[in-house]
Amino acid sequence: MKCKNVIGAIVAGGLMVSGAMAQDKPVVPAPAPAPTTPATPEPPASPIEAQAEPKLGVTSVDVKVGEGAKARVGSLVVVHLVGSIKGSVEIENTVITEKPVGIVLRSGLGGAPFPGLVPGISGMKVGGKRTINIPAAAAYGAKEVRVGNTTVPVNSDLVYEVELLDMMMVEELEVGTGAVCKPGTIVNAHYKGTFKSDGKEFDSSHSRGQPATFPLANVIKGWTEGVPGMRVGGKRKLTIPYQFAYGEAGRPPKIPAKSGLVFEIELIAAIDIIDEKIGEGAEVPHIGRGKPAPTVNVHYRGTLKDGGKQFDSSYDRGEPIEFPLDGVIQGRTYGIPGMKVGGKRRLIVPWQFAYGERGVGADIGPKADLIFDVELLGVR
Repeated sequence: MKCKNVIGAIVAGGLMVSGAMAQDKPVVPAPAPAPTTPATPEPPASPIEAQAEPKLGVTSVDVKVGEGAKARVGSLVVVHLVGSIKGSVEIENTVITEKPVGIVLRSGLGGAPFPGLVPGISGMKVGGKRTINIPAAAAYGAKEVRVGNTTVPVNSDLVYEVELLDMMMVEELEVGTGAVCKPGTIVNAHYKGTFKSDGKEFDSSHSRGQPATFPLANVIKGWTEGVPGMRVGGKRKLTIPYQFAYGEAGRPPKIPAKSGLVFEIELIAAIDIIDEKIGEGAEVPHIGRGKPAPTVNVHYRGTLKDGGKQFDSSYDRGEPIEFPLDGVIQGRTYGIPGMKVGGKRRLIVPWQFAYGERGVGADIGPKADLIFDVELLGVR
């Protein structure tokens, strides 16, 4: 190929939507309002594929058993919380403030504010109420924290009264046969959005005649958490409480305040990520809106998926290359995060995230799917 370094080109035509929702622009690829829980730079596995977590010494008593859907680890739940330091003062009460909160039932970034809520709420059914006793080690531990107007001293045991009001529902309409969509990646999808209250449609990629392309880090929480785990070719229905959509304010003029939404999604394309060796060094962070893109140092080899012809290789040039992840094709931008230094990964990149409908140069034709074998040497 004449171009010395193919990965330096940026895909033209990648759809990134922001600002007001014009009639001809999709609603979904837009940031939701600041969530109640911390932001998620590294979205986890899909709720339907979540793994169990330990009980952490948490005990609970059901005051009322609900009759709705059952929450489990990985579920996106909406709850009222009345929390107290055991034998002492109340630290939060969403019943009084009339502001139920949305929580992703997992520990760590983007999840519950402290680990004990995960096993404490798991197993509840919508409509249920539960008293949860949380030992200090499963709460804030040896840290003094401020919750609302109250300071929680170090090593404080907590008691929480929880009412499970709602949760996001994930329904598989059709299981695909292609690559599995990974957390934090970029997707190409058709979708239809309707209001949960009356079924009225507010947005559809089908009406525009083309699927939308967007990174999962820059969409509403319901999509960030609900799309991973889908297979290319599959269809999924997400019923999303407003806490995981556009929040209390909504997104005027199309999305009123406190709107629960329903999306039917068809996954057209996603990057297939195959880790051939897990590194042991620093990890490349996922890219989110407003965050500077990391710079990586890699060796790589690029081949065409169809026929396997090599079109570029840093190995052949005898030296690795360093580049910021916001200056390359989208398949690299969203395929490399999550790697650790010393690791090796194969990226199978659909043309939508490579060089598009036109291709580039003499070797990469129109709508060419690509394969990159990447060895991560450094990140900063």
